[in-house]
Amino acid sequence: MKTKRILAIELGGTSFKLAAAEVTDGKPTLTRVRRLPLAAPTDEASRRKTLEELLSGIARDAKTNVVALVDDPFAFVGPLLVPPMPSGELAGAVHFELQRGLPIPPEEAVVDYEISGGVESQGVKKLKLLVGALPQQTVNSQLAFLARAGLKPSRLIPRAQATAAWSKEGADPSAASRGILRVGGTSSEFLVTRGGQILFVRKIPVSGGDFTRGMTAVLMTAAGQVGLTEAEAETVKRTVGIPSPESSNPATQGIPASQILAMLRGSLDRLAVEVERSIAFYGESQGGGSSLGELILAGGGAHLKGLDQWLAKRLGIPVTAPDPLAGRAVAAGAVEENVATAPLSLAAVLGAVELSAAGAGLNLLPRQIREAAQTQARRSVLAGSIGAAAAVLLVVKAGMGIYQGALEKELAALRVEQSAVMSQHAAAQTTLSAYELLRTQPPLEEIFKELGHAVPAHAYLTHLTWQEGKWALQGKVREVTRTADAVLNDFLRALSEGPFTEVRLIGSRQVEGSIPRESEFEVSCLLK
Repeated sequence: MKTKRILAIELGGTSFKLAAAEVTDGKPTLTRVRRLPLAAPTDEASRRKTLEELLSGIARDAKTNVVALVDDPFAFVGPLLVPPMPSGELAGAVHFELQRGLPIPPEEAVVDYEISGGVESQGVKKLKLLVGALPQQTVNSQLAFLARAGLKPSRLIPRAQATAAWSKEGADPSAASRGILRVGGTSSEFLVTRGGQILFVRKIPVSGGDFTRGMTAVLMTAAGQVGLTEAEAETVKRTVGIPSPESSNPATQGIPASQILAMLRGSLDRLAVEVERSIAFYGESQGGGSSLGELILAGGGAHLKGLDQWLAKRLGIPVTAPDPLAGRAVAAGAVEENVATAPLSLAAVLGAVELSAAGAGLNLLPRQIREAAQTQARRSVLAGSIGAAAAVLLVVKAGMGIYQGALEKELAALRVEQSAVMSQHAAAQTTLSAYELLRTQPPLEEIFKELGHAVPAHAYLTHLTWQEGKWALQGKVREVTRTADAVLNDFLRALSEGPFTEVRLIGSRQVEGSIPRESEFEVSCLLK
């Protein structure tokens, strides 16, 4: 009977979460589940103090596998199709494909991938990969913060993958696709899974914090001027939630339920629109014939009472907010009282335990640290034959080298080499770039004429970029006689009928305080 310990940690924007487990023969039993809200989310000292409290009383030794969750606005997690090739060539293929879809240069990201199967696309057999990428700067910052608390994680798992693992979906690929909407305190994301595999991930610019801020607006009521504090707003979100439009009973402090609904409506509508767009994007990526069988809610922001019913009515599909601990082995007294206020926020950290127990999941630790950790493990085995004192010296030397000096020295050396190479080739590169630009430049005059015809009334472009055949259009829409959505639909149709193809709306958002109301938008397309 093999036993190991797992300690999974999530450093969220509004709270820190922890799940400790004993794993016997691959089956985890939760021994401690803890959640601590952040008193000052942006204050470094406050975050350090909260992490210390989170770890208080938690057993940690050399046999404990520390796993941390990571995320970033520029993170990428999603499927990727590549031709069958030797394993040694996969890293290069992934790097090449990421150049087209990653919002940052792949050279500035930590990347990992795993093979999730094989598929046939347009009559050609391909490998299906799950790829994760995160900015190197974010990874370094996370590791440094954890190191100050004495934590050296063996795995950095993308939060999207951990959230998907938490849902415990069956492995039947013929089942209907399942959506997961994680509404966090500061960020949200929408996932689609089927047969236990991630098919689609998209960031959503609406969070639980938007609901809270919307409810702290000052109102005039029959009792006079009334305003809720953030703490009061959080309580109202969980106890009153989304009132019925017909309700007129006071909700709290004399504020009618109808006014509570009015304060929430803006964020609710934006969330629903983003989910609808995400479902549409997913359907388009699957050839236009895919739909969702259900939507599952997760994250602290999903505790807005009635959100599941409201979304179900709006989207026309079943929406549930399941018990995050259901179906899991939990030791007596493992779940602390502070979890009760927001249990759905535990989804990702519980999923991280499941992945680690199975030895699965992406690992966004930098390659140098992973290799050094493996070397350290081999040295620990060897140390048993040369004495305990030598073993301690080897472990300390390896650990300190990983987290305090080796990586910084290597990066410094690489920067020096890069500077020398770039200085020698700068002139040649400039000449080649200029030649390539002239050779591949599209017929700009014709395109500008077509764009002038395509842009509808009350809309205008602010930015236009072109790179490797892909166009990015940014602009604004003034809602004078029609809604922004209606104007954008006309614009997208006109672009598709003109010289462009693969026209996609990347996103849109309302400009705060604009009169008349304006919405910013971004569209991507290719030249036919």
